[in-house]
Amino acid sequence: KPFLPESLTPLFFTSIYKELSEWEKIRYNQLQGLYFNEQFMFFEGILPQRIASALLKHPQYHEHKAGLDELAKDEASHYKLFKHLNKACEPELYKDNDFFFIKPPPIIVSIWKHFGNNPIRFPLILWLILVQEEKAVYYGKCFARDKDKLEPKFCKIHLKHLEDEGSHCDHGSIITNAVWSRKSKLARKVNAFLFQWVLKEFFTAPKRSGMTVI
Repeated sequence: KPFLPESLTPLFFTSIYKELSEWEKIRYNQLQGLYFNEQFMFFEGILPQRIASALLKHPQYHEHKAGLDELAKDEASHYKLFKHLNKACEPELYKDNDFFFIKPPPIIVSIWKHFGNNPIRFPLILWLILVQEEKAVYYGKCFARDKDKLEPKFCKIHLKHLEDEGSHCDHGSIITNAVWSRKSKLARKVNAFLFQWVLKEFFTAPKRSGMTVI
């Protein structure tokens, strides 16, 4: 069975998709589903815990401790869920590593970690987390809509993900606003520029890992 709703796979929106056999469509869908999970793992494994630890070093953000702790705890749990799901679906691909499609160079990982460790200087990372949370809610609703057509264990995990993401969006909005409201006009412009670059480079048309799926 497919792992993802077709509308969540990039190739679905291309003309060549109609030329694929049914087996090719399903296999592409399954590989895209594994990569889909890796994306959540990459960001949820690197960022939330770092962001929570960094913000809680500052007294002005202690009032958000409960929300930050919940976010960090849940995202660590989600990482494990997606990790075990991928290994259960494709044990050979993941026998030696948690990632098969996403293999960024060390410098890119270091940059993401630096952003996560410095969310006050780089609040664009908070906007990015918020985008990820809102995307997860949308994705979860797509899984709920198409659950009868999809692999049950994939649906189970993503519907569980959906349950948590609603509160994460609320916490994320409050925390992002608390940090953003303290930034100067120049800092906001710099972060807005960086945020636009990140979206264009990592969240639009398939590149690198997305092409590996194909």
